[in-house]
Amino acid sequence: MMRWWLALLLAIAPAIAMAQVMGDPSPPRFADTAEETRFHALVSELRCVMCQNQSLADSNAQIAHDLRREVLQLMRQGKSDEQVKQFLVARYGEFVLYKPRVESKTWLLWFGPALLLLVARILSWSWPNSSLGMMARKFYAIFLNNWSVFGIQLDYYHVVDIFMAGIIGVGMYFWFSGRVWCRFACPLAALMHIYTRFSRFRIFADKPKCISCNVCTSVCHQGIDVMNFANKGLAMNDPECVRCSACVQMCPTATLSFGRIDGNGQPVFDRIPASLVQIREKKD
Repeated sequence: MMRWWLALLLAIAPAIAMAQVMGDPSPPRFADTAEETRFHALVSELRCVMCQNQSLADSNAQIAHDLRREVLQLMRQGKSDEQVKQFLVARYGEFVLYKPRVESKTWLLWFGPALLLLVARILSWSWPNSSLGMMARKFYAIFLNNWSVFGIQLDYYHVVDIFMAGIIGVGMYFWFSGRVWCRFACPLAALMHIYTRFSRFRIFADKPKCISCNVCTSVCHQGIDVMNFANKGLAMNDPECVRCSACVQMCPTATLSFGRIDGNGQPVFDRIPASLVQIREKKD
């Protein structure tokens, strides 16, 4: 039996070695700090077309190296951030934007389901005894709490509230581990992903405090490379963030803080500290 395992290991070893992603052999060189800051902020808003679940800033795929160099070249040609994004959208489609835009052609996708449920609720309230009102009420109830197949309740209330958030979320969280649950099953995390795309919430980093210990990235259940933002002093606006505060709490140097961007584009920090280190610093 051991021979079979050894043969299998030897067979897949070359494939594993070839799959290892190499770092950028020629990282970009910047003219000044302003150019570097703008570059890092811009590539963090673009998606790697190969990795798909990573931003252009985080990916080590070869095409990501090429695209980062192309982005820097477009910047030096005098193009604005929006023009750079439009150039890449024209080539790869809207998918290349890590935080998709809400525009007229995507309104139905974003707001269609909620609008449909709202219309059904309004009709059921306005004309409760009419055939239209009763049909709307039935349609609304099917999605929330009155849909079953062969006697098995498969509506939102039973599937999400009771089974996913209750039985799995509470009873089996530690068995599935937080990473698997938050990324693939948690309904609250999915809702927070939607909120993120429309909010001005950010996790801000005090760059001089960052010691690149990688604790923030290691504790993130969503697999976000938080340290990539922290050691560059960038505001973390990854749409995968679910506001669990794990990175903020565990940071040993109080580098990270919760806050939001105001109407003038300036950071506004939360008044209540989110970590024990920050609480101690505030007392001192």
